[in-house]
Amino acid sequence: VVVLDFFGDFCVWCTSMYPYERQLVRELADQPFALLGVNGDPPERLREIIDEGKVTWPCWADGPGGPIATAWQVNTIPTIFVLDTEGVIRHKFSGSPGEALDMVIKSLLAEYKPSGELVSIDISDKANRSLTASQGARDNTLEELPRGEQEFGGVDFTVGDELIQLVQKGGSDWPESVDNIAVGQRFKALYAFHGTQFSLKDAVSDRVIGEYRLRYSDGSTASLPIEYGRHAVDWWATGTPSPLDAAALGWVGSNAATRANRRLLVLHVARWENPHPDKTVAHIDFISAMTNAAPFCVAITTEASGDPSGAEGSPD
Repeated sequence: VVVLDFFGDFCVWCTSMYPYERQLVRELADQPFALLGVNGDPPERLREIIDEGKVTWPCWADGPGGPIATAWQVNTIPTIFVLDTEGVIRHKFSGSPGEALDMVIKSLLAEYKPSGELVSIDISDKANRSLTASQGARDNTLEELPRGEQEFGGVDFTVGDELIQLVQKGGSDWPESVDNIAVGQRFKALYAFHGTQFSLKDAVSDRVIGEYRLRYSDGSTASLPIEYGRHAVDWWATGTPSPLDAAALGWVGSNAATRANRRLLVLHVARWENPHPDKTVAHIDFISAMTNAAPFCVAITTEASGDPSGAEGSPD
């Protein structure tokens, strides 16, 4: 992950970021991360701020209105580009990005890097909740979630107009389980793009809120448990959205209800190893554990072959 920062020492927003950027360089020294600067000051001033220890990362002396800024079409500073491991520009910030930059960097570092063929599982015939349907509050929807072939958390998914919603303890609007999601293939790993309505209190010791149950063609089964706080959390984010212990940050967005409350929506991408990759999975059952959290699944993708590039069951 590369952060390319167009800055100048004459810019108060730029200088206010120096302590954060120095900390970023220290904290991510052992990660696949680089902070690079493009400086708009005269070259002698850049040498001074480096000698003074204000800037501790590599910088190009571009000068006022220099050729690098011109080539990147930068007209204001700070302007910050964030590039992923493939060199693709994933985010651009004009002005001080605040906490959003930290969230973007962490999410990109935590993205999965599947090495095997990815196959989207069609859940449309089992879906029961429209992305445009309001939940609990007026205009509380997933209408702004991108549809079709999309990449979330480093994994390709197919997002339709509906998702699968399960019920929570005491609820009655949704099913306790949705069974027989057709698969008909062997695969090494399963990825779920999902979230929950409502949350579990920290004092609750059992964090399992549901499961993806694999049903093999030979009649055997295997459970892939969904742990709250590890694989998924409440879709109304508390604080700055971030990756979880066993899930990459998939999507951060909002709707009219969250904007009115100054909150964000968050969905994660969790990954599980298939304990029997040599067996054909005929179907998947999506099951609620009937806790206070109501799991929902937006999309499922399998990794058909190849070795994963991260730790088992977790993003890189």
